[in-house]
Amino acid sequence: MSLIYLMIVVIQATVANIAFAMYHLKNKARYPMNFVVVLLTLSSALIITGVFYALETMEVSTSFYLLAPFITLIFIFLYLALFNSDTREVINIYTFAGIYTFSFIIISVETAELIKSIDFYLAILIIHTIMYLFAAIFAKKVNRYFKALLLSEENTTIHNMMWLLVALFGVTICLNVIFSRVGTSVSHVILMFIWIAAVTLSINILNHIKNANIQQRLLLSLMRYDTLTNTLNRDALFDDLQELVERKESFAIFAIDLDDFKSVNDDFGHETGDTYLVNFVKQLKEIIGVDSQLYRRSGDEFIITTNIKNAPYLLTRLRNIKKLDNINTEFLGASIGVAKYPEDSENVKELLHIADLDMYQNKKRIK
Repeated sequence: MSLIYLMIVVIQATVANIAFAMYHLKNKARYPMNFVVVLLTLSSALIITGVFYALETMEVSTSFYLLAPFITLIFIFLYLALFNSDTREVINIYTFAGIYTFSFIIISVETAELIKSIDFYLAILIIHTIMYLFAAIFAKKVNRYFKALLLSEENTTIHNMMWLLVALFGVTICLNVIFSRVGTSVSHVILMFIWIAAVTLSINILNHIKNANIQQRLLLSLMRYDTLTNTLNRDALFDDLQELVERKESFAIFAIDLDDFKSVNDDFGHETGDTYLVNFVKQLKEIIGVDSQLYRRSGDEFIITTNIKNAPYLLTRLRNIKKLDNINTEFLGASIGVAKYPEDSENVKELLHIADLDMYQNKKRIK
């Protein structure tokens, strides 16, 4: 009966791990879900049989220490074969579940040693079952943090999370080895509960760090945008131009200045002037599409960057703007100047200066 109790414990742990992985990877299955479930079930049965054989020939703590890394690798490779998922994601999922699974087993074994009134292995099964029942109460919140980390678009977050969980998983295994040789069961149980709390707190902290990074990126992004027209601003312009120059890719700059914009503000008020700007920007965005970039340089001055091949067509479209939508005032026109990299200059400030000179010459010519 003793081995049957232990086998039930192993089955509980295996089913919990598979259920956790299926929850996070179910939408990434390479094959029909029924096939995946059957294959995982058969594979788990083989693994459990191997564990059953090991338990017959070794001590519980010794077999746990030797089999844990081996079982881990088998399941990781199995998940990679069955699910179209990143290796780091699979490692994160299995090690995260494994830390709790193996911690529960350690606590069950150590606590069972303190109970003298019933069979040792039956005590392990009862305690292990109770652990999972209580864990279900807290699992939802912890799982939410973990899922948020998995869905992070930051490679750094996923990478750091993987190494953190691998380290924590390794420490969990080492704790079992240490506990099997030194100390008392009471201290072991207390330490393992502290360890589980520390692991949970680590995931919580990592999630908060990720959220803080997202907020920081959002703030930095907002600093690059003009609030009125929702276009990139002057700071973003210089950063992006410098990046284009460093890549040594040919591109053209259009310097655009609205004609007589001051008269719009003077005659109709600044609110109408703002509407005038917003509608002009809307037309510019429709013309340039996704292959070019628009910046608001100052009040009524704009910069467009585009590739050399697209420049002639884009310039023609820009010069053909005759009116603005959703505004009652007349469109007074815009003057445009052009500079090309590297033909005109390889320096960002010089390129902008050349485009400005060309724009002002065109403005004088119109007047």
